[in-house]
Amino acid sequence: GLGWAPGCTGHDLSKCSCSDLKALISAPHCPVDQSACLTAGNCPAGCPNLAAQVVTWLASVNAKAKNVKFSTLSFDGEDGGESATAWALCQFKLLGDELGIPEVGMAKSIAAGPQSPGVTYTMPETYWYMGELWPCTGDQWQLKEKPPVCTTQSSYRSFVDKAWPFLNWLNISDKVMQEKPGFPSLIDNIRWVKTNAPGKAVIPMFSFEGLSLKSCFATHFSAGVKNVSDICGTFDGFSFWQWETFKEFMIYFADAFQVDEVGIYDLQFIPPYWFDNKAFGPNDDCKASAR
Repeated sequence: GLGWAPGCTGHDLSKCSCSDLKALISAPHCPVDQSACLTAGNCPAGCPNLAAQVVTWLASVNAKAKNVKFSTLSFDGEDGGESATAWALCQFKLLGDELGIPEVGMAKSIAAGPQSPGVTYTMPETYWYMGELWPCTGDQWQLKEKPPVCTTQSSYRSFVDKAWPFLNWLNISDKVMQEKPGFPSLIDNIRWVKTNAPGKAVIPMFSFEGLSLKSCFATHFSAGVKNVSDICGTFDGFSFWQWETFKEFMIYFADAFQVDEVGIYDLQFIPPYWFDNKAFGPNDDCKASAR
């Protein structure tokens, strides 16, 4: 039907053949605002194809890369909008298999479990969902005013560089500071995937945002960009930890929750002191190496 890529007829990946890959990739007639045609139910055949365009672009970069290449892509389910629906996941997966980018990941709330069709791994966002930030909520007033509750008084800064005590604190805050604790659902999803979904994974994700940081990777490489007051984050998170103690925390967490991988969010928040030389490289030289 309208809104599906060619050959895609439902949520079941086995029924979503998308056999006409050329039509899916090129489709120059797809409107810029593809969500509008979905709402109206009048998308041209082969549209929307935003997911297909993303995969095709990554494949074009790989074609020119000499050494390191993309093998996976991931996106935020909250901001993904139409890209988190079945037709897009189908395009991500099937085109990825065809073009050499076989893994697709989606970030979502701490209760996020395996997604289908097409998602290889799910990344539950632990931050905001463990009770550890309350009453910081990331609203517009807090982003502008940077109150202590979101900055100097955040639990991440109170326990800075204290990996094991902070993990213990999270177990407490998750139980008593939320109407519905997040850890039980996270643990249930981790266990379910291991038993019932070989080839898929649940990768808990932590954030090293820094609302009160004066400099981060994004500000350094965004010279001249306006309205960057919150570009380093929406709260003070792990960015104020040393890299070694942050890594220690992730190891403790991975062991406690029996996961092989822990994700970190996001490249733009990296502070300068996490680099080997404690500083960013010049804007035209990306040779500075993060640990």
